[in-house]
Amino acid sequence: MRPNVQDVFLYTNGGLKIFKRYIKHDFILKKAFSSPFRKDKNPSFSIYRSADSNKYLFKDFARDDLSGDAIRFVELLFNLDFNSALNKITDDFGMLPIKKQTATKPTIHMRILEKELSPDDIKHFLQFGINEDVLQKFNVKSVAKFSTKNSWIHSSTSNPIFLYKFDWGRKIYNPNGNIRFLYTGTTPSPYIFGIDQLPDSGKLLIITGGEKDVMTFSALGYNAITFNSESANIDEKTINRLRKRFKYIAVCYDADITGKKASEEISKKFSITNIELPLSGKKDDKDISDFVRNGIGKDAIYELINKAIDKRFEETIRVLNAHTFNEQEKIDKPIPVLKVVDHNILSLGNIMVLAGKVKTGKSAVLYSIIAGSICTEGTEIDTLGIDVIANNSGKAVIHFDTEQSKYDWHTRIKRSLERAKLNAKPEFFNSYHILEFSYWDRIRYIEEVIEYNYRKYNGIHLVLVDGVADLIKSVNDEERSNYIVDLFHRLSVEYRCPIVLVVHLNPDGNKTRGHLGSQLDRKAESVIIIEREGDICTINPKYCRNANAIDVPLMQFTWDSNFEQHVCIGSKSVDQKKEKRIDEYIDILDEIFTNGISMISKSEFKNLLSEKMDVKRSATYNAINFMIAEKLIIEKDSEENEKMIARDE
Repeated sequence: MRPNVQDVFLYTNGGLKIFKRYIKHDFILKKAFSSPFRKDKNPSFSIYRSADSNKYLFKDFARDDLSGDAIRFVELLFNLDFNSALNKITDDFGMLPIKKQTATKPTIHMRILEKELSPDDIKHFLQFGINEDVLQKFNVKSVAKFSTKNSWIHSSTSNPIFLYKFDWGRKIYNPNGNIRFLYTGTTPSPYIFGIDQLPDSGKLLIITGGEKDVMTFSALGYNAITFNSESANIDEKTINRLRKRFKYIAVCYDADITGKKASEEISKKFSITNIELPLSGKKDDKDISDFVRNGIGKDAIYELINKAIDKRFEETIRVLNAHTFNEQEKIDKPIPVLKVVDHNILSLGNIMVLAGKVKTGKSAVLYSIIAGSICTEGTEIDTLGIDVIANNSGKAVIHFDTEQSKYDWHTRIKRSLERAKLNAKPEFFNSYHILEFSYWDRIRYIEEVIEYNYRKYNGIHLVLVDGVADLIKSVNDEERSNYIVDLFHRLSVEYRCPIVLVVHLNPDGNKTRGHLGSQLDRKAESVIIIEREGDICTINPKYCRNANAIDVPLMQFTWDSNFEQHVCIGSKSVDQKKEKRIDEYIDILDEIFTNGISMISKSEFKNLLSEKMDVKRSATYNAINFMIAEKLIIEKDSEENEKMIARDE
C-alpha cells in the first residue's frame, strides 16, 4: 500500500520539496524563471503557495494548460499518468505509509494547552525505556488539547498527546493520531533534535530516525540525535563538526526498507558505522524503541553496538594479520650483505647511510662496494676493508648517480669493473646516470627500475644511490625529507633488498646535512662516516643497530699510484681507536657540562648525548658504558634515588 495524495503533500511540505527535487536549479517563489518544459528565452514559469489549500502550485504563463500542483508537474515533466507520477514521487522520496507524519508542514498557528505529565503519559514512554528524567532532559511536555483552525483535538488515555518545546517553536507528537506530527514556528534548517543535550565531546554519537529513538538511546546511556526523518538531507559540514566532538559516529535507522536504504547511503557517504537492528521491519518491530519494548536488555544492545563499531576495523585487521606478532612464527635473522670483519653493518631489508665531507673518499668506498657485489664468486679483490657478501644468485645490483658529471660517472664504473677483475659488465648489474632529470622524475625512475630489475632477476642483491640529497630541493624540507626516507625504507622492506644511500656531512661537524640527514640517521641500520686525515681515509661506524659501533674496527685506505686505485691499509690499532673515541667524547662532554653545570640526570644526559651524537637515544647505551669504563663520567644516586651523571675529574 502506497501513501495517498494527502500523505504525499503532507510529506513534501505541500509539494514544495517535489518542485525543488526535480527542478535542477534554485528558484524564488512567485518570481518567474525559465520553464522546465521547453527552451524559454523569456521567463514565464512561476511557483507559488495557495493560501486556500496550503499547496504549492505552478503556472506557465505562456500556456494556459500548463498549471497545477506538484503531482501534475511530475506528470508533465516525465510524461506520466497520475498513478505513475504518484508512484515515482513515493519511490524517489522513499515514502511508506507510516512515514507520512514525519513531514514538516508550513508554519501553522496553533493553540496549545499543556498539562502535567500523568502516570499514563510516563507509562507510555517507559515501555521504550524512557523515564521521567529523560523526558525532562529533552523538555517533553504533555498536552491537554490543541487546535488548528476551528477544531480542537483532546488527549486521552488511549490517545496521549505530547509536546517538544524549542526556542523556535513547538512540535506536537500524537503517537496514535491520524497525523502524528505538527509544527508551529519556523523550523530551523537543519532540524536536529538532541543537539542541545549533547556533551562538548564524547566517544560515540548515534544518528537515529526520530525523537523517541533519541530518548531511548539516551536512556541507555548513549548520545544520539535525529535529523527529523531518515530521508533528511544531511550535509557534510554538519557531520564534520560532529566528528570534531565525537570519536565515532554511527547511524541506526529503522529496520524497514526505507531505513535500511537510508542508513546504507549515509554510512557510505560519510564513512560512519551502520548499526543494523535485528528486527523484522514491520510497524511495531523496526526501531530501537521497539527493540527495548520487546525486552532486549542493555547488555545485548551494548554488544550489538560494539560489534557494529568493530566491523569497521575488519579490513584493517585483515590486512595487518600477516604483520601481527605471532610467537609461533619463525622469523629468519636478516642476512648480512656488508660487514666489517665480523660486524654486520647492512642486511637485507635495511638501509645504510654512507656519509662524509667533500673529498674524503665516500665515492671510493661506494664503488669498491659495487665491485664486491658484482665480482665472480671466489675472486679475491680489495673492497677497502668492507666485506661484501658474494652475489651467488645473480640477483640485480642497481646503482644510481645523481651528482657526478657523465664522464666521472662512466670512469668510476669502469674502475669498479677493473677492481672486480671483470672485462665486461655483468648482465645483472645496471648503473644509471640520472642527473639531468627533475627531482620527481628521478624518484619515479628509481622506483620503476627497482621493480623492473626485481622482476627480471628474481630479486635484488644491492641498491646504491649517490647521492640521495639530489632527490630533494632542500635538505631542510621536512615534509619532502620524510617522504624520501620513508620511500627508501619501504622499498628496502618491500623488495627485501639492502640500500646504500650516500649523503654529505655538514662542513663544520660530523652531522649529516639537514632534516634529510637526521631522518636518515634515525631509520638506518648503520651510519658509516668516511673521514680523511692527510692521505689516510678512515671508515668510522658512527652507529650500528646490529653491532656495537665501538667494537667495529676502524678500517683505513689510501690512494696507491702503482695500482691507480684506493687500497686498504688495515685498521687503526686498538689504542688509536680508543684515543679517537675518547677525544670525540671529551668534546661532547665539554658541550654538555658547560656554564657551571656539574651534574645532570641520566635521563637528560641520554637526551643531550643523543642530540650531540645525532643518533637514537637507544644508541647512547654503549657510549655511556664506554665513558664510564674510561673514567670520563661517573654515575651517582641523588637524594631522590634518581640516577645522575657527572664528569669524572
